[in-house]
Amino acid sequence: MIVIIITISGITALYAPLHYDVVPDLGCVYTNRLFNAILYIVIYGFTTPFVMLIFVLLTYRNVQISRHRAGLKNLANIDRSRSPFVRMIFTQVFTTSFFTLQWIIFYIYHFIVIDNIKSNEQKSVHYFIWYISNNIYYLVNVKSFFLFTLTSRSFRKTFLNTLFHWLPCRQEGQTTRKFPENLTNSSSKHKADDKSSYEI
Repeated sequence: MIVIIITISGITALYAPLHYDVVPDLGCVYTNRLFNAILYIVIYGFTTPFVMLIFVLLTYRNVQISRHRAGLKNLANIDRSRSPFVRMIFTQVFTTSFFTLQWIIFYIYHFIVIDNIKSNEQKSVHYFIWYISNNIYYLVNVKSFFLFTLTSRSFRKTFLNTLFHWLPCRQEGQTTRKFPENLTNSSSKHKADDKSSYEI
């Protein structure tokens, strides 16, 4: 499966060196705008989420088959251990699809209307949305870590405990509790010293 994914990634990236060229005063740009847009939309907009969904469904199918092979005796333990994994991989597919499709939709819109935008105000709004959508798209590269940790119950519990431990209000409460305790201990100590002096 890993070899297949690497092969598909290598093939889909071949269009860049074939259809881009160095142009004076512009740098490395595409030579055929329409062909580049179509390939970009097909490869990164539809092929990537579709292939990812296929592999996730195959993984889910293998999980179901392994459950039946394990039998009914350990089924409850298997369900508890594998449900976070299944939830995580489906969440990754839906998140990847959202990040990718929102960018591809705006890219298609950009390709259609870019020649009709004349005023500077329209260009400012258009490219502002462009940069926001493009930056959201690059969250695909970091989503795996955050989704893996956020879908883990033990991580969420540890994270919340650590967060509450370091909150300023909680630290102030602990300091307030410690101050009366120290004051009480100090008062008790002084009373004991006074009693000892009186007895002497």
